[in-house]
Amino acid sequence: MKYLFLLIAPLLIGCTSNSIIELHFEEFTSTVQNYQSMYVEGDEDNCDKILAMVDENIEFTENGETWTKSDMIQYCPYLPKKDVFETISNHKLLTSELAYDFVNQLYLNQDKDTMSETTSRIWKKFGDDWNITKMDIVRYQIVD
Repeated sequence: MKYLFLLIAPLLIGCTSNSIIELHFEEFTSTVQNYQSMYVEGDEDNCDKILAMVDENIEFTENGETWTKSDMIQYCPYLPKKDVFETISNHKLLTSELAYDFVNQLYLNQDKDTMSETTSRIWKKFGDDWNITKMDIVRYQIVD
C-alpha cells in the first residue's frame, strides 16, 4: 500500500499543478482579451478600465517614442476606434505571476487607410489583478 501511494502521489500533485497553471492562463487570457477589446473600441468611457490595467511605472514605447502613464492618461480620451479586420495573437504565461502577449492587427483608421499595429506586452500579477509593466507598439500604414 505504501508503494502504491508513492506511485500515485506525484501524479496527483502534477494534475493539481497543471490545473492551477491552466486557471492562471485562463484568467490572464480573459484579462488580455478584455483589455484589447476596450483598446480597439476607443471609447473614452473605457479609459478608467484601460488605465487600471497599466502599472504606474510602465515602460512604454510607441514607434520609438517613450510614453509615461501620465502621457497615457492624457491621450486615452482620444483613442480612435479601429475597424479591425485581421488579428493574430499569442498569450504566454511565463510564471503564475508573469505573462507575455503579442498582438498584430490590421485595421482601417478613420481616414480609411490600412494600418498594421504590432503590440507586445509584459504583464505582472499584483494581488488579484494583471497589470501591464512593459509595452511596445509599432504602427505603420500599409501602402496598397
